[in-house]
Parts: sequence; C-alpha cells; structure tokens
Amino acid sequence: MFSNRRNVLRIAEFVLHCRTVLILLSTITFVEQDVELSRLRQVIGQLQEEKEKASGQAEKLAEDLEGKSFMVGGVADMIPSFDESFWCL
Repeated sequence: MFSNRRNVLRIAEFVLHCRTVLILLSTITFVEQDVELSRLRQVIGQLQEEKEKASGQAEKLAEDLEGKSFMVGGVADMIPSFDESFWCL
C-alpha cells in the first residue's frame, strides 16, 4: 500500500515538474515573440518615415519639373522648326 502511494506521489511530483517546465518554455517563447514584434514595429516605423521622406522629395521634384517644363515650353516656342530639306544636304 505504501509503495503505491509513494509511486503516485512520484508521478504527481513528475507531473508538476513537467508543468513547471512547460510554463517556463511558454514564457520564454512569449518573451521572444514580444521582442520580435517590437523589432518589427520599429522597422515599420522606419519604413513609414522613409516613405514620407520619399513622398516629400517626389512632390518637390514634381514642382521643380512643372517650373522647368514651363521654361522649356517657352524656349521651344522661340526656336524655329527646321525645314526637312535641311536634312537632305
């Protein structure tokens, strides 16, 4: 009778140790995932900043091109067109 009780206690102790190990492993996994999630959030923030910066640069370039195309259009109107016979020489 005592040996059965002793075996049951050993099994119960083993189960508790297994449970403790599983809880610790789960905690470690959650911490690792939290660290990875934080890193991904940081990368996303950096990418959003780069996107905003690139968008601002694109808008500035578009404004510069609009101004230059006006200037080029004005100069093109002043240049006489070449006669095709000129190219035959």
